[in-house]
Amino acid sequence: MKILGISAHYHDSAAALVVDGVPVAAVQEERLSRRKNDAAFPIAAIEWCLDHAGLDPADLDAVVFYERSMLKFERILTCTLRAFPASWRSFPGAIKSSLAEKVWVRGIIASYLGVARDKILFTEHHAAHAAAAFLTAPTERAAILTADGVGEWATLTAGHGARRRDTRRGTSINLLREIRFPHSLGLLYSTFTAYLGFAVNEDEYKVMALAAYGRPVLVDEVRKLIRRTPDGAFALDLDYFEYHSTARRSYSSRFIDLFGPPRNPYDPIDLSTPDGRRFADCAASVQRVLEDTLVDIARAL
Repeated sequence: MKILGISAHYHDSAAALVVDGVPVAAVQEERLSRRKNDAAFPIAAIEWCLDHAGLDPADLDAVVFYERSMLKFERILTCTLRAFPASWRSFPGAIKSSLAEKVWVRGIIASYLGVARDKILFTEHHAAHAAAAFLTAPTERAAILTADGVGEWATLTAGHGARRRDTRRGTSINLLREIRFPHSLGLLYSTFTAYLGFAVNEDEYKVMALAAYGRPVLVDEVRKLIRRTPDGAFALDLDYFEYHSTARRSYSSRFIDLFGPPRNPYDPIDLSTPDGRRFADCAASVQRVLEDTLVDIARAL
C-alpha cells in the first residue's frame, strides 16, 4: 500500500510518503522552493518524495489531504454570516480565499498528479494530528490530546488510541470529545502574539521565549479571557477578541483596556522600561494560563 499525504494552502505546505505502513520520505515545500513558510500546493515536495521512492503517481494507492476542505469552508461561511455586520469587510476576502483553491483540492490534486479522483481522500485535521502522535509512539495504548488554532471546526480534541496485536482488529484512534471554534487555546496564544507585535502563525515561539523574561503577574487578567467549564473544558470570553468576526485584528478594544496599548512591531522590547516589562509579563502570564489549562485537561484525560 503506497499512500501520499499532502498539506497545503495554509502555511508550511508539505508532502509525505508511506509504503506498507513505513514512512519513506517527507519534506516541506519551503525546503525546495526556498520561500519561507511556503503555502502553495507542494508539487516540488511531492515530486521529491516520489523520486526518492522510485515511484510514479500511477503507483499510488491513495492520496490523502490533511483536512476536510468543504467542512472548513462551512465553518468559514457560517462564522462570517453569524458575525454580520461586523464581518462585512472580511467576508469577501474569506470567501475568495476559500473558493480560489481550498474548496477544489480534489480537482487540484487530480490535475497535478493525474490520479483517479476516487483515490483522493480526506482526513479531519485533528485526526491527522492524533495519528501523527499515536502511530509513531512506542505504546500499544495511549490517551490522545490535540490542540492548535483551529482545524475544520475543532480546536482541541481528546480521546484514545489502541494498537492491537490481532491484526484483524487493527489499530484504532477514537477522538471522543472536542472543543470548537471560536473557543481555542491556540487562538488565545496567537492573539497575544499579535498584541505583542509578532507575526501570527510564525512568531508564537518568540512569545514563549519572551515569557522566560517576565513574571506571571497578570494571570488573573488573562483568566478573565478564558473560563473553565463544569465539564472540564474551557470557553473564551469573546468580548476580548475579534478574530472570529473580522480580519482586521485579533483582539478587541476591551482587550487593550485590560492589558494596555499593544506593542509596535518595530519597537524593541527593552526590559528596563515599564512597557518592556509589561510585554514580558503578558507573555509569561498567558504562557502560565495555557500550560495550566493543558496540564489540567491532560491529567483528567
